Amino acid sequence: MAVALTGRARRVTARRRRELTFAAVGGSVLAVSFAVLFTLVSVGLSPHLAYVVQMVVAVELNFALNERLTWRDTRSRTLRELGHRWLLFHVARVVTIPANQLLFSALVVAGCQYLLANAICVAASTSVNYVVGSRWVFVRRPQEELR
Repeated sequence: MAVALTGRARRVTARRRRELTFAAVGGSVLAVSFAVLFTLVSVGLSPHLAYVVQMVVAVELNFALNERLTWRDTRSRTLRELGHRWLLFHVARVVTIPANQLLFSALVVAGCQYLLANAICVAASTSVNYVVGSRWVFVRRPQEELR
């Protein structure tokens, strides 16, 4: 038997779906970034430089998957809009990436294992990234604002 949802219930369900998708995307990106970081350190790259490389991979993959999956209901309609979102996404990372790099380096220098340090950095920035994505990057904008 189908149950009709109220407007509020639909919004809660949609928000919950978005949060779960964001978590799934984040987990997938985390797995890839761990693999990149581990591989680069295993072949002799310093953990600090390897962290920078894996951060680039993680940021780009994160944008692509969040645009396509997490915020699919507000997906970019044009290449221009996609470029605008990509730019906003990266502007938002101007603060989080250096902060994460600083935290990662401090943890590793203090003796923390580099994969654990990476996990701590991800945990530290996850909530900020979700709020920035949902309130600023992946919102539907009127066409005239994009000009």
